[in-house]
Amino acid sequence: MYLNTFNVNSNLQSKMEYGTLEFPLEVFYDDLYKYDMNFIRWHWHKEIQFAIVQKGVVEFFFLDESFQLSEGNGLFINSNSLHQMKPITPDCVVVNIVFNHTLIGGHNLSLIDRKYIYPIVNNSSLDFLLLDNTIKWNKDIIIKLFEIYDFHKNRDFGYELSIKNNLCSLWLILAYNLVPNLNLSSKLHKHEEERIKIILEYIHNNFSNNISLKDISDSVHISKSECCRCFKKYLKMSPFEYLMQYRIVEALSLIQNTTKSITEIMCLVGFNDASYFTKIFKRFTNCTPTEYRKQFN
Repeated sequence: MYLNTFNVNSNLQSKMEYGTLEFPLEVFYDDLYKYDMNFIRWHWHKEIQFAIVQKGVVEFFFLDESFQLSEGNGLFINSNSLHQMKPITPDCVVVNIVFNHTLIGGHNLSLIDRKYIYPIVNNSSLDFLLLDNTIKWNKDIIIKLFEIYDFHKNRDFGYELSIKNNLCSLWLILAYNLVPNLNLSSKLHKHEEERIKIILEYIHNNFSNNISLKDISDSVHISKSECCRCFKKYLKMSPFEYLMQYRIVEALSLIQNTTKSITEIMCLVGFNDASYFTKIFKRFTNCTPTEYRKQFN
C-alpha cells in the first residue's frame, strides 16, 4: 500500500505544483485516509482553493476555528491561509480545486484583477468562506465547481476553456456577494498567525534536536505560557504535541523513502529511546514502525 505524503517547507508552505505556468490550475480527488497519518496537515499556498466534500464528513481547521462539513458542502480558502483537514467518518473524499488567480484576472494591473479579485484575495480578514448548499448562491458555486471537476477529469476538446469559463462565472457570483460588504481592515489575529508560522518554522528546522518549550518560545521572544496559549487557541494542541506529530511525519517519510534502519530513523527525527519512539509512533499511526514498513514491502 502506498500512502500520499503532503510535503511542506520549513514555514509550512506547500511544495506541491498547482498546474503549470501555461495553465495554473490543478484538481485533486483526495481520499483523506490515503494520506500518511490519515489527514492533510497544516499548510498554506499562494494559490486560491475551493474544497467540496464529495463523501463523508470532514473537519477543516483554520487558526482561529474549526468546523465540520458534510457531503455536498464546501468552502473557499483564500490565498496564504493556513489550514488543515481531517476525516471524521470513514471513506472521506474531498474534491480540491487549486489555482492561481491570474487564470481569471490576468496580470496584476488588469481592471478585472483590481475590481473583482484583489479586494478578496488581499483581504486579511477573509481566510475562508463556507459554501452551504442550502443557500442559492453558494449552491450555484458548488455546482460550477463539480462541473470543473468533470471537465478536468474527462479532458474533452476545449476543457481548459470550459474550466476558465466556469471559474469566471463562479468568481462573479462570489465577488457580487462579497466585495461590496468586505471589511478591508486587518484582523488582529493576523499578527498571531505570523507568530505561529515563525514558531512552526523553528520546530521544522530543529525537530531533530533536543529542543525545549523555552527554546520554542524564545524563537518569537514570548513567554512559555504565551507560547502554549497561542498553540492551544489556534492549533488545538500544545507545542510539545505538535513537535511529536511532526517528528512522526518525518519518520513516516524516511520509512517510505529510504532503507535506513528503524533505529537510525528514530535518532534522525529526535528520539533517543526505542520504546518511547514506538509508543508515540503508534499513537499517531495505530501501528509500530516495523509494521508500517512492512506495508511497503
